[in-house]
Amino acid sequence: MDRINGAGTTDIGGGRRGFRDENLGAGVEGTEVTALWANMLQEEILKVCAMAGLSPSEADWTQLYQAIGVLDDALFADVVAAFPYATTAEAIAGVLLNKIINPKTLADVLTARIATQIETDGGTVNNKFIVPSVMRNIFRFFDASFTPSTSVPSNVMTCPAIGAAIEQNLIDTTTFSTAKLTIGARDAGVWLVMASIQYTGAAQNKSLRIHKNGAASSYTPLSRIGVMQNGVGADNDTYIVTAMVRLASGDQISADLLHTISGTQTVTQGRFTATRIAL
Repeated sequence: MDRINGAGTTDIGGGRRGFRDENLGAGVEGTEVTALWANMLQEEILKVCAMAGLSPSEADWTQLYQAIGVLDDALFADVVAAFPYATTAEAIAGVLLNKIINPKTLADVLTARIATQIETDGGTVNNKFIVPSVMRNIFRFFDASFTPSTSVPSNVMTCPAIGAAIEQNLIDTTTFSTAKLTIGARDAGVWLVMASIQYTGAAQNKSLRIHKNGAASSYTPLSRIGVMQNGVGADNDTYIVTAMVRLASGDQISADLLHTISGTQTVTQGRFTATRIAL
């Protein structure tokens, strides 16, 4: 197809030939419409109609409009045939390159890619994302107060009882009534553990310890991961011990008291707290 090519054309900008109006009074000749140009325009339009399966009709002035709609629909059908809608399973697999995802399938894919609490706790899944409700429970912790005025016998490793209600966000760790707990599989990880206590008795030979997997009555140095001990000190000393330790499923962590002063010693204002800081 070409632009108008008869006599009397005018430049309509950018070197493009266009029509001009005839003005005989001013001696302006109108643009000549040649048979070549008219036939060329006619054939261009009729070819579009023919491609859409329409036969020329002088009674129908909308055939070009109809033809464009028919061809658009056919093009879309070809695209759908070449790129059909993916199923939810195909979309989740994420392998195919020639299928379309609709909004419903996209919503299903996103739902399927939300990590469960168990998957998040496991820390090995690498193709899912974490939502706030799951993120909240990633942080495991506990905070407990020792029973006030606990008596500690001389030269006996003592795990004090817990008096106040326990503030905790543990999932499957054994419930404890003393300052000792057994870690469940989904609570395993790296923990920051802290214990504090105040002795109200004599000055010397008192200690606060944190043990991992210590025996009930005999604690070896290998099980002791934190200790604060006074050979000489003041009455009513406060002891604080902090340790960072990896705890696997079945490991025990405990806060324990030991002194070698004759008779019993009384402790008060103690706490046993811990926070999991990594899987």
